[in-house]
Amino acid sequence: MRESLVLLVLCSVGYAVNGANILCLMGVASPSHHIWNRAIMDALAREGHNLTILSADVEKDQPTNVHYVHLEEIYPTLYTGPESLDLMEMANENLFKSVISFYRDFVVNECAGTLKSKGLRTVMDYPDEFRFDLVLHDFTCGPCLLGLLHKFKYPPLVSVTAFNNPPYSTEVIGGHKFYSYVPFYSLSYDTDMSFVQRIHNTLLSLTDVFYRNYVSNPRIDAMMRKYFPYEDMPYAPELHQRSKLMLVNAHYSIDFPESAPPNLIAVGGLQIREPLALPKDLEQFVNASRKGTVLFSLGTNVRSDQLDTERQKMIVEAFRQLPDYNFLWKFESDLGIPLPKNVLIRPWMPQNDILAHPRTKAFVTHAGLLSTHEATWYGVPIVGIPFIADQHRNLERCIRSGVAKRVAFQTMTTGQLRDAIREVLENPQYRSKMAAQSALFRDQPEKPLARAVWWIEWLLRHPNTTELESPVLRLGFVRTYLLDVALFFAAIPILGLFVLSKLCRRVPSGVDGDKKRISAQATVLCGVENKDNYGELLKQYCDAFKIHTGFNCFGDKQGRKDSSNLPTYQAKDEPDWLCYQIIDSSGSKCSSTSSCGSVCGRRGTTNYAFRFTFIQVDAARARPGDAAARSRWLQPTVVHGACRQQQDLWSARQVVGRILLLLLLVVLRLLRLLLQLLLRKQRIRRRSKLSTCA
Repeated sequence: MRESLVLLVLCSVGYAVNGANILCLMGVASPSHHIWNRAIMDALAREGHNLTILSADVEKDQPTNVHYVHLEEIYPTLYTGPESLDLMEMANENLFKSVISFYRDFVVNECAGTLKSKGLRTVMDYPDEFRFDLVLHDFTCGPCLLGLLHKFKYPPLVSVTAFNNPPYSTEVIGGHKFYSYVPFYSLSYDTDMSFVQRIHNTLLSLTDVFYRNYVSNPRIDAMMRKYFPYEDMPYAPELHQRSKLMLVNAHYSIDFPESAPPNLIAVGGLQIREPLALPKDLEQFVNASRKGTVLFSLGTNVRSDQLDTERQKMIVEAFRQLPDYNFLWKFESDLGIPLPKNVLIRPWMPQNDILAHPRTKAFVTHAGLLSTHEATWYGVPIVGIPFIADQHRNLERCIRSGVAKRVAFQTMTTGQLRDAIREVLENPQYRSKMAAQSALFRDQPEKPLARAVWWIEWLLRHPNTTELESPVLRLGFVRTYLLDVALFFAAIPILGLFVLSKLCRRVPSGVDGDKKRISAQATVLCGVENKDNYGELLKQYCDAFKIHTGFNCFGDKQGRKDSSNLPTYQAKDEPDWLCYQIIDSSGSKCSSTSSCGSVCGRRGTTNYAFRFTFIQVDAARARPGDAAARSRWLQPTVVHGACRQQQDLWSARQVVGRILLLLLLVVLRLLRLLLQLLLRKQRIRRRSKLSTCA
């Protein structure tokens, strides 16, 4: 009975998976993206799923379980009219401007064409109760079509892209993008970037983040709200974040290593299929070559017939100067230039099948990702002519792997192109290194397409799972990168120094009460034991003042009790501070031994008040005993309070100095240990070398 129940459950699950209704939102206007997406959709159709496909590119003669809905206004909006897109012009823009152009000219206009299409209205007319089991969405150019996700009550969402692992994937499913070792897609940098390169990479990446989130996404959201009549629809990028899985066109053997959450599935090269036999005329042309054949194709976005006539002639002449090889050139219209006999042009080439042919020796390409993957899979070395977007980074990765040569489109000459092709063809290292890279690419537990289908069907079996999702989007930027924790740890020493500075201020250590009118450096000692005469008491106060402030303080050296006698000093002295008088708590001048002694006569005495007056004197004018000089004294500084026992406290500057000295000693100790470890390693290496030689 139990076995029958389990079998019934398995059969019901299998039925649900095999017959799922899948909505495919493929609004990216790019034939190469369509080729990649179509591979997934065709595989799902072969598994028995029902597909409704909104796409800028459509296929004819489809099986009954595949229904294309044409978004017919996307290409006309992008490439015709006053705001038409010129990819050749974008190829000549600086990198920062090209980032803005991608969103402003491509993403926004593509969304405008999508929302104008009658095909979208067709799906909008579906009843809201219509049930889709899963949504497959090409998220490369934003969330413009995801208003349908809200309409159909949020079925599980799978985001896909043929655009490698784009910089905004972390904004869709979480995870991390580290600018320290992941170069921006339009940069020809490696993971080991110099300091200046990391600055450049960071600025370019931040420009992309800022423009996308604060300019492009708000515009897309506003356009969507005008079209989709749902007041409760979330902000457009939040619709993206409902993705359960992400399938990206990446593989470690070709692309840069990146950290990724577990629901980001790398399925690079899934469009590669088993090769078919070439058409008869192409087969004859390929086999007729003496040393082999070279395929020349600039992809589907930048067309060869969009090149200026001068560059077209350069290419033909470079081919003419390599007569031992035949060249297949994907040229989309009539060339209008006489061709040598070793060149054959066609508006479309079966690229997968040509690269798989054993007589194909090299591939001249724009270094698009699909082309790079196919060349690597079949072990064909590359001559790259990159134009836009990720083509520069794809080619740079291949160059550093030793499987490609670069030719700059802007400065290309016949000689440069000819020499680059000849180098790749006749230097065997390019082909041997590409063969090794091909072996890495092919060595997988299953084909990339089978892996993509398995994960999509896994989500159909577990539509409500959240175990694979990254917590980054939920935590937010501050908590994810521990900025709050870093601020907490940084605040601890700052708070400690602040408290120490409060405790260690240089205030009069024998004074309590009003300290507002005394310099923080003036420290006056109380508890003077010697009280035999006033002059000695005054002298000790003044000496203490000098010690703690650095100023000269002249006391009555003769020990007279009358403080009206000014001390003697020389006219050459700079203006200094003078202890002038002491008065007791009643305000009377301290003129006797007993009264002076009672002011601060014993340690800890706090019954009497006192006041010290320090007067700055103009040394150039005042003379000893000159009564008129007193009228020229400046404003006195008065300190008053109650006597207390002296406390020896460090100043804040002394505390900080000692802390810095301690840190310096620790750093020097660590450097010493590091140097000892390095020397020890060198000695071990020398011993191992000597033992090897012996």
